[in-house]
Amino acid sequence: MLHIAGERKQETEHKGAESYQVERCFGRFQRSIALPTAVQGDKIHAEYKDGILTITCPKSEEAKRKQIQVKVD
Repeated sequence: MLHIAGERKQETEHKGAESYQVERCFGRFQRSIALPTAVQGDKIHAEYKDGILTITCPKSEEAKRKQIQVKVD
């Protein structure tokens, strides 16, 4: 299972000639994702860039496909 949790915070400010407005949005979130195969837990890498979270989970050696050579006569 891959568990992701975070908190979202956003504040916008609008200044006008006769008014001033501030909006604040916040909230916590949590997701759990079942991974289809075994992964190498010590090699998981996460990167957050330009508002996008990228998580790389390499497969373990026993979960990788094995190639079998078939000889044809």
